[in-house]
Amino acid sequence: MYIKLKQRGDTIVEVLIATAVVSIVLTGAMAISNNSLKQIRAAQERSEAQAYAQSTVESLDQFISDNPTAGKDQDFCIEVIDNKPSVKDVSDEASQCQFGIYKQVIRRSLDRNVFTVTVFWDGVTGNKQQLTLTYRTSQ
Repeated sequence: MYIKLKQRGDTIVEVLIATAVVSIVLTGAMAISNNSLKQIRAAQERSEAQAYAQSTVESLDQFISDNPTAGKDQDFCIEVIDNKPSVKDVSDEASQCQFGIYKQVIRRSLDRNVFTVTVFWDGVTGNKQQLTLTYRTSQ
């Protein structure tokens, strides 16, 4: 005589299917989270670059009044050494002023009162990024 026992629990197939479904959901969530973190970091980098360029623009009026010939014939950047700003020729990429991951170049236009401040950096996505501000001095 056979006694039929009541089965309790899940079969191995049910457990495998549940594990696969949970794995797919977690993989999707991880991919979305990773993409969001990259976008947040890229926005943070851009914000830092803008602050760096903005600080240069804010000091440009005073600097140009003290150095009226700055940037007449070449691209330049403003380098601060011992709390004194000075002009640095940036004719090649290796000589650009660097602040952390950011490199800066200032270009004076034909209209001698207009300056373009460009900040370059390697973004979190691996692409080269740049931000440009144009400024007209009061001089």
